[in-house]
Amino acid sequence: MKIVLGVVLGVVVLALLGGRVAGANSSPRGNEHTRLTAEKAGPTVGLGPTGDTGPSLVAETYVIPNSDATQDGWGYVVVHGPSSSRRTSLGRLTEVGLRASPGGFIGTSFSHGASSGSFFAIPNAAFRPGRLIPTWADEPVVGCDGTHYFVQVGSSIHVLSSSGVLLRTIKLKTRTATAPTPIGSKAFTAPGPGFVAAYVTAADGEEYAVLDTLAGIVVMNLVSGQERTIPAYTSTLDATFSQDGHLVILAASPNDPTGSVQLLWVDPSSLSVQGSADTGVSPSHVSLDGYQVLNTASHGLFVFLASYDGSTTTDRLWHADPSDMSLSPATQLPDNVGISAAVGSDDTLYFFNGPARNVVLSWNPSDDTFTPDEPSLDGPAGSYLTGLAFLGHVRIAA
Repeated sequence: MKIVLGVVLGVVVLALLGGRVAGANSSPRGNEHTRLTAEKAGPTVGLGPTGDTGPSLVAETYVIPNSDATQDGWGYVVVHGPSSSRRTSLGRLTEVGLRASPGGFIGTSFSHGASSGSFFAIPNAAFRPGRLIPTWADEPVVGCDGTHYFVQVGSSIHVLSSSGVLLRTIKLKTRTATAPTPIGSKAFTAPGPGFVAAYVTAADGEEYAVLDTLAGIVVMNLVSGQERTIPAYTSTLDATFSQDGHLVILAASPNDPTGSVQLLWVDPSSLSVQGSADTGVSPSHVSLDGYQVLNTASHGLFVFLASYDGSTTTDRLWHADPSDMSLSPATQLPDNVGISAAVGSDDTLYFFNGPARNVVLSWNPSDDTFTPDEPSLDGPAGSYLTGLAFLGHVRIAA
């Protein structure tokens, strides 16, 4: 998720690819008319262990870095079932991530060679292989309501079938606003639709998009088209639905030096903010990608933030209480546990990535116990574990 400081640049070409991350042969960004091509089914990325389906599936992504830091490394995805595991190479890339969604697992990747990102899916239905689909963004945000996939293409959101066929487009409004530059000495006007920072699926299956714009955060119901701007914030860090039905947004305003990261509680019917809770952490202190709202089955919502001071990653974890829309410290995490988190099938929280490198650490909210290593989930020596997801526990966000 990138903080929005300008207008959407370039127009996109989406095409179905097979067998590797988008590279030199992928369509470049340019000023030509946006189009999406659905090609015939070809070679696919082999994801998912044969015969292993159901809620016991766990998926991981990791990158083995190149000795030359300016070049792409090698990315892999591994799916673990109750009786077998399967590893698939995603080819040369720089970053790859993974999360669970109502439709299964969604992976996103970035390659310096392609100068843009791709996404792949492992659908719930049969965990069939997923094709790599290139996008315009170096950090693509992809939504899934269980049947359809959503991805922003310029000034529209494209709705795709599970096979990548374009079903319809949702046009985004052009928004104009004046905001301070990072140095705060001048102002600029940046018309554009903004960037979709998160897609969130409600319990009834309705899909929502949360956009970052210079006019503020925009919450949009993709079914009805209803939308509302929250002008006090311009950056969405994460979003999900709480068990009491609120749309919960972790938000910030990076251009406000006195502001801090807030948890917003939004009514999905009116799209109005019903309450907020302050983390007290400045967005300038939060590590890149070090922010998540974690939705557990039995313990409700947790907010995870990782901040980096140049030598140490400080990890913080709060519990969010929907009864009074407040935050309270959940536990004291050790430093350097990672910059990413995932919810396991038993509500255990797993931490990884960043300073944790290939190691997975865990915390059990039931008895407040911390385990410094989960060897069965660790990535290979020398790798960076960048994605971890458990089927049945869904984090709808980028």
